[in-house]
Amino acid sequence: MIEAVIFDFDGLVLETEMPQYNAWRRAFEQHNLELPIEHWIEILGRSSHYADFPGQIAKLTGQPIDRDEITRRVRTESLEEVESLPVLPGVVDRIDEAEQMGLRLAVCSGSSREWVAGHLGRLGLLRRLPTHICSEDTTHHKPEPDPYLKTAEKLDVEPSRCLVFEDSLNGITAAKAAGMLAVAVPTEMTASSDFADADLVVSSLAQLSIAEMLDHLTVQARD
Repeated sequence: MIEAVIFDFDGLVLETEMPQYNAWRRAFEQHNLELPIEHWIEILGRSSHYADFPGQIAKLTGQPIDRDEITRRVRTESLEEVESLPVLPGVVDRIDEAEQMGLRLAVCSGSSREWVAGHLGRLGLLRRLPTHICSEDTTHHKPEPDPYLKTAEKLDVEPSRCLVFEDSLNGITAAKAAGMLAVAVPTEMTASSDFADADLVVSSLAQLSIAEMLDHLTVQARD
């Protein structure tokens, strides 16, 4: 039924989203501004260049700011927390299972290759997830299907034979638009999102094996 498993990265392999949000929230607060979490949730899964937060700060304050300095400070603060975090539950188990099943593996992320590959290397997963499609690889990003179509092309697998794991609504929308099977794995941040378009929703990748997920999907297709 499937030939490849594709992992999102931020919030799916590693919980990078809350540390990044908190760092940007503090940057906004230093300028007497707010960054609502709802606004952050709306951009989850998109390219890391989609939200110009320094630009927003400059526009809202009406004052010139050092965009590069703010970005560096936020990156440093978030990295300090992210680099202490382990891989999320079930990720390694699903990689093990996919390898045993002879499936191809990839990561499809809206973040930069430097970010994704750097963390995968720290986690000891870089060689096990050798194919990466990141923000540099497509002009259009999630929720458009382009990143996932590019991933399938690089894997040399038909999109319909790909199983995607995603934690964001933008990611699920992109995977489904690409014609792939999509399993939503909500985080605390995305738990309130409407994942009605996902083929399956699980609480974590530790909840079900790939084989069990496919069994559930087969039953749903028959019904």
